[in-house]
Amino acid sequence: MGLTRRDVLMAGCVGSAALASPLFSPGRARAQDETMELVERLTGQRATVSDRLHLVMPAVFPTGYTVPMD
Repeated sequence: MGLTRRDVLMAGCVGSAALASPLFSPGRARAQDETMELVERLTGQRATVSDRLHLVMPAVFPTGYTVPMD
């Protein structure tokens, strides 16, 4: 039982994705900074943490039409 082309291709894709995944994480931090800058430009204030208001939202929504909030 030898390796097929499909097995080699799958292993190559998985290995490449594993090696490339750390390269994409700084983009999320940069996106967070851009979001904070946008809030400041729109409102004239920096976003602050509130002790009274907490919004809990899932990271992924089942549909794009509704956003469930707890």
